[in-house]
Amino acid sequence: IARFLAQGYSVVAFDPSEGAEERTRLAVEQAWPSLVHMGLSANASIDRITFGNTIEEAVINADLIQENVPEREALKKSVLMSIDEYAKNDAIIASSTSGIMPSTLQEGLQYPERLIVAHPFNPVYILPLVELVGGQATTPQIMDRANEFYQSIQMKPLIIKKESEGHVADRLMEALWRESLHLV
Repeated sequence: IARFLAQGYSVVAFDPSEGAEERTRLAVEQAWPSLVHMGLSANASIDRITFGNTIEEAVINADLIQENVPEREALKKSVLMSIDEYAKNDAIIASSTSGIMPSTLQEGLQYPERLIVAHPFNPVYILPLVELVGGQATTPQIMDRANEFYQSIQMKPLIIKKESEGHVADRLMEALWRESLHLV
């Protein structure tokens, strides 16, 4: 959210958990000084965030929806089905999953061709890398549009041509972590 705001986009967020709006606004405020230091777009504003009361309200006019629910397949699929129902037909739906394959998340969607994995590196507001992974139903046009969009917000997309569990970066980081642990 902070990166989108820093690049001049308006954001409509939705999170039904209690206190989510306050936590989100605080996180954006804490990230903002780093974003200012890195350089803001002309239209950047910390105030361009609003909170929808429903998923429908949050996604109905969005061109890109970034889903960030906890890493539980059933939960992600349920939320993605709701997003798929209410989003514009040409909206890109990007899941931030760090391990679930996009083809799995596409199951049961009305428009599975528009769903991708857009797995950013953390902290997202500082690190510019994002893995983009399409599923079996994802169209090349959606991947091209997603690539262009993430570049427009000063990110460096890593286009992964073949989906695999854990994608590429997480699998490499897991191997480094495991080997570091063995060294210690």
